[in-house]
Amino acid sequence: MLFAICIALQVFLAGFALFVDLSQWGMHGNFAMYFAPIPVLLFILSFPARLPKGMKVKSLVLIGLILLIFATAVFSEKIGFAAAAHPVISLGLFLNALLIMREMTKG
Repeated sequence: MLFAICIALQVFLAGFALFVDLSQWGMHGNFAMYFAPIPVLLFILSFPARLPKGMKVKSLVLIGLILLIFATAVFSEKIGFAAAAHPVISLGLFLNALLIMREMTKG
């Protein structure tokens, strides 16, 4: 749940920087560093917690998407229009986080 909240806040920070105060782009970039490790922790802890294989796979997908979103941000000038995938990847992160939350709350 914390990861999904952080993604939503990250999108808010991007919108704030884009539409209100351009000097806030740094906050958007820096905030990502704080919550990006969450999927790695989820993956590592999924083994002692004996979570289902699907949860482990979903956490690996989150890790892959995190790597992609950082790559599109860092290399945006070099990859041209492919950098436009950056906000789309954030949708994937949010959706996957919601799917994990749904699977964890199944009783």
